[in-house]
Order: sequence, then C-alpha cells, then structure tokens
Amino acid sequence: MYKHDEVLHVHEDLQSRLIQSALILFEENGFKNTTVNSIVIHSGSSKGGFYHHFKSKDELLYRIHESFINHVNRLVDELEQKDLPPAEKLDYILTHFIFVYDHYKAHITVFNDENKYLADEYKTEIVASRRKFKSAIETIIIEGQAADVFTKDIHPTVITMSILGMVNWMYTWYKPDGRKSLEDIAEEMKIFVFNALRSHS
Repeated sequence: MYKHDEVLHVHEDLQSRLIQSALILFEENGFKNTTVNSIVIHSGSSKGGFYHHFKSKDELLYRIHESFINHVNRLVDELEQKDLPPAEKLDYILTHFIFVYDHYKAHITVFNDENKYLADEYKTEIVASRRKFKSAIETIIIEGQAADVFTKDIHPTVITMSILGMVNWMYTWYKPDGRKSLEDIAEEMKIFVFNALRSHS
C-alpha cells in the first residue's frame, strides 16, 4: 500500500502528464479540436484519472494559465520581502517576468491562442489573478516617479501596460533555439525600458 505522500506524488505525476499532453495537443490541433479522450490516450491515463483532476477541458485550460500566473505572482510576494529602491525592484521583476518563458512558453502560447473558448467563470478569475501582477508593476513605477528616478512625462498605467504588452507578446516571436538567448533578450529589453523611463529632471 502507498504511503500518503507517495499517493500524492502519483497524483501530481498524473496531473502533470495530463497537462503536458494537453499542451502538445492544443498546440497541434487547437483547443476546440482536442477531445478529452485524445488527451487521455496521449497521456496514457484514463477518463477516470482525467476527471479526478479536472471537471472539464475548460478547467484544464484554466489550470494551464494558473500555473504560470501563480509563478509570476510569487515574484510579487518575493519582491515584497525585499527592501529595494524602485529601479532595482523593476529590474528584478522584469528579469524574472521575462524568464517565465524558460519554463512556461508552451503554457503561455496555448493559453493566449485558445483562451477565447474559456467559460466566463474562469475569465473572471483570470482577470483577478492578473490584476495583482499589474498592480505591483504600476506601484513600482509610481514609487520611481515620486523619487524622480523615472520620468513623470508618461502616466504610470501607460508604462505598466506597455511593459506587460511587450513581454506578454514574446510568445509570438521568442524561440528557445533562436539567435538571441533569453538572457540577451532580458538585458536588451531592460535597456529599452530603463532608457525610456529615465528621468530628465
């Protein structure tokens, strides 16, 4: 008989397998054309195993989003424990935000391409979970402007949405095997952002 932690490990492995299979199939065939049965077959699971972890295909897509948005929101929690000036806070959160693509590019790509099929109940939760990260960046910008570190010529919301848009859309062009490494991209994006934010006072 399995010990309790061994049972949990088996369940986590099955959940991970189901998500990985869904990522592959959603990328290849799209959310709409991928059935629960095809995910089950691809993952070597069973329908009972699928419905033990997810009540529907919609919930599975929501959990794909949850995996990477929880990761970036943990960055916010970590940052709140650090006593850093605004520029260092922005450097920290930008670097780690960009490096989300190191582990979650498939999750981000699938979600952005297929989220139009999500039920409204999940869309509401997604907006709420993304608001935390947006607010954290905007707060850093406001702090930097108050300290005359960042320009006051641009509204903090415009700066925040520009940063989010720039990084979020990386999924359309970033390739892990491309000419630029993620390290290179992070450094060049930060140069771009900090040059734009430089205070002229």
